[in-house]
Amino acid sequence: MWSQFVPAFLATRHDDPPLTARTVFRESLPVVGVLLFWSVLSWPTIPGVDDVLRTAGLVMVAFYVVVRGVGLSRRVSAPVLSDLAVVLRENVRAALPAAGWFVAAHLVAVLESLWQGLGLPGLFTSPRGALVRLFALTGVATVGLYAVAVGTAALRGGLREE
Repeated sequence: MWSQFVPAFLATRHDDPPLTARTVFRESLPVVGVLLFWSVLSWPTIPGVDDVLRTAGLVMVAFYVVVRGVGLSRRVSAPVLSDLAVVLRENVRAALPAAGWFVAAHLVAVLESLWQGLGLPGLFTSPRGALVRLFALTGVATVGLYAVAVGTAALRGGLREE
């Protein structure tokens, strides 16, 4: 499905398939779950402890990103890093699956603004900040997942020049 929307210049020039945007996005779903879990744990605590609990969530996400990224690296080939166009292509591949999470962060802010503008009753404390942070961090972790997977493949197979 994604291949219909991705320009031909994003195609790879090697035997193994690239790490697809769909795969990376699907692999990022546990990231948002873990961040949400630790964020919810942080809500009923005192100031100071809440930040520590959210940091614990980041530690768990970092662990997942590294372990899962290394696991995914076995299914992809090392990238060809011979020129700027190829490096930019790899960045586009990482940005595509992360974009959904960054868009979600923006939508939370827009939806809250609309809600406030209508004057409708809401929660005592808005979850906007927590949700924006959650989605934005998931976007960053998604890029990290891609980078670990492709970087590990490159280290295993050596950087390719073409």
